[in-house]
Amino acid sequence: RQAHMVIDAVVKLCKTRSELINQEGGDEKWLRLDKPATFDHVIHITKCAIEKLSQIGVLAANDGGNSVNILNVSWKGVVSLLQGGGGHFTEVNIANIVLTLLALITEPLKCAAQAWSSSLNEAISVTEAKRIFVPVKFYLINAVKICSLYPHQAYTVYKEITECVLKITCFWIFVSNENLLKCASVVITELLEETTLNLLLSLLNSYKLKLEQKLEVLEWLFTNKGDSHSGLDCPTLSDCNLAWVNDIFCNSYESMSRAKILILGRVVLFINFFRYSLGLDGDMKIAITQKLYWFLDVLVEEDVYSHILVLQFPLLYGSGKTAELVRQPMFTSLLQAFKTFMIVICSSTAWEELESFLLENFFHPHFLCWEIVMECWCFMLRYAETQMANNILSKLCSLLKLLASSYSVFVPYSSFRKLARSICMLLTDGAQSMVNVVYMSLVGDGKSHLSSVFCLALFMEGFPFDLLTDELRKTSIQRIISDYFDFIDNFDEASLVACSSGLFGVPVFILSASLQSL
Repeated sequence: RQAHMVIDAVVKLCKTRSELINQEGGDEKWLRLDKPATFDHVIHITKCAIEKLSQIGVLAANDGGNSVNILNVSWKGVVSLLQGGGGHFTEVNIANIVLTLLALITEPLKCAAQAWSSSLNEAISVTEAKRIFVPVKFYLINAVKICSLYPHQAYTVYKEITECVLKITCFWIFVSNENLLKCASVVITELLEETTLNLLLSLLNSYKLKLEQKLEVLEWLFTNKGDSHSGLDCPTLSDCNLAWVNDIFCNSYESMSRAKILILGRVVLFINFFRYSLGLDGDMKIAITQKLYWFLDVLVEEDVYSHILVLQFPLLYGSGKTAELVRQPMFTSLLQAFKTFMIVICSSTAWEELESFLLENFFHPHFLCWEIVMECWCFMLRYAETQMANNILSKLCSLLKLLASSYSVFVPYSSFRKLARSICMLLTDGAQSMVNVVYMSLVGDGKSHLSSVFCLALFMEGFPFDLLTDELRKTSIQRIISDYFDFIDNFDEASLVACSSGLFGVPVFILSASLQSL
């Protein structure tokens, strides 16, 4: 109690002296080279107080929970004094204080990983999990405040900051998929998820840092260089478990910065940028959009996309009293996060970047990436203005007409069939008027050679025939059946030999492909 009182008194004394000088001299005198002696005296005393308080905070943290009051008052005192300086305590070694907090953040996680990876016989309770992770959140909050106040000094250790964020993320990933640690994963989500991201945002959203500096942080986090090489003896992510997470805390970041075990953590972190993108400034929205290409490049790795399809996480939706914790597959959360990001940037300059990205990946060869891109297109057309939706579909139909051929319609993975499949997917979520326009644009009266090609391609790819207007649907059905009987009635060997277009029997194929709709 006496130590608590002494620390509190020191903090109040330093704050009072700083406030008096600020009132007398004004903030500009803090930056002058010819500071008065009184200024230097106060700065020196406050600097010593900050350094000693951080040392006391470390000692209290290592006291096994016996000095919680000292821990709280010492670190709160550090932050309070730094705030009182208005960001002008450049003489204080801010980077060292940040590194100290990062070490305090990772130490409990390291101890937990060691204990749980060696012997975990029963489920970890919520109480036990909070005992471990509540202090971690306390250190994180203080680190966020200090980095926000002194981003230039914090920037000098941005690699260590990103390392800490990735370690927390990886720890959460593997804890979330251990049956005996489900409660622990829930507690981590509630306490650490958003605050962990805020640690990065304290740099990325800082108006004091140059754009080049922020982009350097993003480049360090999300870059293709060396992604396929592992710094650990871990051949695939499927071999990773809590024992491997323990290795994350024991190895230096320089030796494992591109380890496979961290790739999934970077992917999850990128998804979290989507989920909390409302808090990003304009430049960062553009920068994240430009990193979408990196995102797809990483997703095609077998170890990554296979995990995305099977892993599940507890995720927090909403805020305050309306916040709800929902456990869902990682792929589902990825799609929802992507849609959130689309809504956030729809009225910003980042939207043009996103449209270019979606267009360039319309024919992405990897099935998972194609699903993601098409889900975004469907989402866009579902809620876009009618004129915008019609314009997009018109351009896609024009492209389809360029790709059409009697050969490609029978090749399931040809560009023609893939584009027809995409158009059908988009129409399924579109308005009835769009379905009618596309059908008439491509098939029309069904009398031309290419109209049969389009009709066959659309029906084979799941065209939403039921969404046509009643009159158009009735007319189309009559034509399909009539063409079929005409073909059967006129079929002979001579007509088979004479047909050189590759479309012999198309009326049969069209009727067969449309039976489910009919």
